[in-house]
Amino acid sequence: FLIGLLTLGLLAINAGCAEQKYDINDFSGGLIDIVSEDSLPDNASPDLCNVTLDDDKGVVTRKEYIDYNTTAISGLQSVPAGYVYKKNDGTHYIIVQSSTSLWYSTGDGNLTNLKSNISTSYRHDFATALDCVYGGNGSDSEFKWDGTTLTNYSISNSTNMVKARYHCWFMNRMFRAGVNNYRSTLYYSELIDPANMGAAGQNWEYISQDDGDVITGLARSPDGSFLVVFKQYSIWGVFGTSPTDWRIKCLVPDVGCLYGPTIAYYNGRIRFVSKRGIEEFDGATCNLISKLTDKQIKGLWQLNPSIYLWTITTAADWGAGS
Repeated sequence: FLIGLLTLGLLAINAGCAEQKYDINDFSGGLIDIVSEDSLPDNASPDLCNVTLDDDKGVVTRKEYIDYNTTAISGLQSVPAGYVYKKNDGTHYIIVQSSTSLWYSTGDGNLTNLKSNISTSYRHDFATALDCVYGGNGSDSEFKWDGTTLTNYSISNSTNMVKARYHCWFMNRMFRAGVNNYRSTLYYSELIDPANMGAAGQNWEYISQDDGDVITGLARSPDGSFLVVFKQYSIWGVFGTSPTDWRIKCLVPDVGCLYGPTIAYYNGRIRFVSKRGIEEFDGATCNLISKLTDKQIKGLWQLNPSIYLWTITTAADWGAGS
């Protein structure tokens, strides 16, 4: 009798512990790692690090990457910079920096040399204006390319040109920043003349002069109404239509962009990497969108302190292009 009762009890326990299947159609919560698993909502997961979420197929393994250039060019190293240059006639060029050269492709996977003998210690930045692409890295000469002819700017073919790390075409002027020894200064060209930085060399504005912070990137605001100037630990805006009525205002005093190339537009907002993590800027305030995955970021520190410092704190390795 006792054996029978024990058997029935075990059967009941096994029945209660049987695996159950649940239909999950909503994965909108994504990866959340800052709370215990039993506290997560049904649409989130504590482990979605190498997958994408597809509306039709559910959880799908990420496809990693594919090689773009069909044949590796001898001597090519890492690619710290890339840019898509779109012309008015519909032609697209892909520009990449690698080793000591800039290369371009028409989209077929073949790379052609555009500019040689550039510094490997600086990363190029680009902006399209007047159907041409303009660029520079803060060390080598600024240049213009129209898809056919490359023009390197010098005293003979430009006016007071500066060597800048960051470029943005806004209100029909080319804004430049990140000039050596003047890292808190914003430079601007004459109207509809990207190569003319002012005959008197006075086309510049201080963005909180010598405050221990440096400009790290330029972008148009999400609504296109003002120029956003990112510093490492703050965000500023330039309002107005011309130098005579410009107003410079600090928008966010305690959050900035660590590294300009992380600046990207997404769903009408600007995203970038700050000291806190990944931010989203709507033109007025910042939202730390990586907060829910904070353990993933902090895990870099436990894995390798130097990696954490490079990617989250100083970004020094990114800046060197290696």
